[in-house]
Amino acid sequence: MIAMVAPLNLVLVLVGIAVGYSTFSILLQRKFTNVEKNYESRTKINKKVRELMALSKQTKDKDLLMAKQKELNAVQMEGMKYQSRALVVGLVMLPLYFLIYSKFLPMLAVSLASSQKLLINIAVVNVSYQEFFIIISVIWGLVISGIFYAYDKKRFKGKYDFSLFPTLPKEHDDAAKAQAAPHE
Repeated sequence: MIAMVAPLNLVLVLVGIAVGYSTFSILLQRKFTNVEKNYESRTKINKKVRELMALSKQTKDKDLLMAKQKELNAVQMEGMKYQSRALVVGLVMLPLYFLIYSKFLPMLAVSLASSQKLLINIAVVNVSYQEFFIIISVIWGLVISGIFYAYDKKRFKGKYDFSLFPTLPKEHDDAAKAQAAPHE
């Protein structure tokens, strides 16, 4: 059977299903996780990482560094409790995604286009309708996650540390450079 271009109604239905699934999945994750506790945990972890990084630049005492590392590990384990809930919800939603992908989409393609060999043109690339579903699901998932991140950042402004990569504040770097510079 020769591949044919997917009709517009199938493309629109695929977009609707992908957007609906991704939105439902993310909303379900937010419902069953405590977003504020998650940010609180991340803030504690970032603070401990910064402390450990600053301490490692200031001292060579291995015992003190190991003690701080153990504190960081304890805080990270606590944070994993909150993050694991979102993972569990994601794992529960994954079979639904595979069911949609493997069973529902082929039935939909046959009923709307009388063929399972359909291509959708994105820019200059032709992709199958199932690949298109994956692409839209991933892109929309990233978009809605970014929207919720921006919303949470505004909602909890100043209360939590939203930095994704904890780095030392500028004053620590300046102090370290001043100590390392030869005294004149």
